[in-house]
Amino acid sequence: MKQIIAALLNIENSISKLIGESENINKDSKAEFENQERLMVFIEEKVYDFLHQAETDIGFFRNDIELLVKYIEFRKVFAFFTHKELLVLIDNENISAAEKHQLIKDRNISGTQLLEKIKSMQKEWNRKFDNISYEKIIARLKIDSEL
Repeated sequence: MKQIIAALLNIENSISKLIGESENINKDSKAEFENQERLMVFIEEKVYDFLHQAETDIGFFRNDIELLVKYIEFRKVFAFFTHKELLVLIDNENISAAEKHQLIKDRNISGTQLLEKIKSMQKEWNRKFDNISYEKIIARLKIDSEL
């Protein structure tokens, strides 16, 4: 996956260079018929628009792929928690005693172990996702709420 992300970044950089070069596409061109200069400007605008759009799209998709990779890595480490539990534990750091008791019962672990797992998970989430809420990350990734 790192190779794909690096390749996308290289493509973005190459397109960025092409955008700069496309500004002078008509520099050495001499008009040989009427309106040729206008048509060449039209080509220059089309090339610029295409390259700019391609660079933007690749950038957005690359960012989403990187975010999804980070999310998957996080979920692997904290597979102990369900999606719904993560939503509660990350976005509402204070969960009720009844919810904690239910988690302890469901996972057959001690309260201390559970609290350590929750603190570790919250710390890692905030480090990895810059304190952005779980719900916002899920919405940005357009992940089905059942995942």
